[in-house]
Amino acid sequence: LWLIARRDAAAAVAPAIGELIDTGLVMLQDAVYSTHPLSNERIQVWMAAHLADTGGLTPSEIDRGAGAAFAERFAAMRGSVTAELAIPLGRRALRLLARGQLWEFVGSLVNRVTAEAYGPVAAALISDLSAIVQDAPPPARWRARAGLAIALCNANRLDEALAAFEQADQEARAQHADDQLHDDLRHNWASALGRTGKLAEARALYREVASAARARGHVGWARLTELEGARLEAEIDAAAALPAIEGVVSEFRSTPGSSSDVDGVPAAVFATVLNVYAQVLVKLERWSDALAVIEEELEVSRRGQLAMSRIAAVELNRAIPLAE
Repeated sequence: LWLIARRDAAAAVAPAIGELIDTGLVMLQDAVYSTHPLSNERIQVWMAAHLADTGGLTPSEIDRGAGAAFAERFAAMRGSVTAELAIPLGRRALRLLARGQLWEFVGSLVNRVTAEAYGPVAAALISDLSAIVQDAPPPARWRARAGLAIALCNANRLDEALAAFEQADQEARAQHADDQLHDDLRHNWASALGRTGKLAEARALYREVASAARARGHVGWARLTELEGARLEAEIDAAAALPAIEGVVSEFRSTPGSSSDVDGVPAAVFATVLNVYAQVLVKLERWSDALAVIEEELEVSRRGQLAMSRIAAVELNRAIPLAE
């Protein structure tokens, strides 16, 4: 950790760790480092006898530097590695940043850990997130609790998640939290309400978030939130939800460059909007209209150079309206 925290000594990390592996003091398996308990004990003794090697860094500064380094490595993964590799790295980063009391970094890392691509990781880190919630000061606690709520959702512990979302919302209001961050919390809360079948509550919350976003001039975010609410309504009454969905789609289409970027929203998001629209049209058995929207989604996906697997899925979606 000392070497990682001292940026000027970064070049010494690889050979030093290599020597430890060669001597059997450190083990490396599937890109995960570990040490034997006896090695840990001797390391503590050695550190106590070589305080000068810290380069003047305090224990808290070492924790912060190492935690930030681990967080950067986790961010660089971008979901490209297995959960088995990401979990220990995310755990180390969270624990070190919390121990170093870098709460702003903790909040950012919690958001990244609980991102959709890291679903299994977030579920595995519930105990770590719970500990951070208990230790964090009030200004940082609500963000940590919101992250814990998302992790609970990923683990399908939805009742606990809803309780955590509600408490995080109360804490955010008490702290006069940043509007956009607070809206992110409420958006995720609405999603969890929808998953538990509380569609009316979810729809109302989506509307509140969308209204607040429009009032702040965040039109793109408002559109997407309105779409989420309409998608939930479509599960009950597709015909009633259709005008709201068509309104969102119309706004995207009328914005220049909508096929690649709309109000800061990437092509992947516009493609998702069209996907929801097509699903509702299929539900209403408007086959020709659905096929036209799917073709538009396919064009947006290709122009935006989305993943081939996603493009293939869109192509398969043409099968239902074509069959009819």
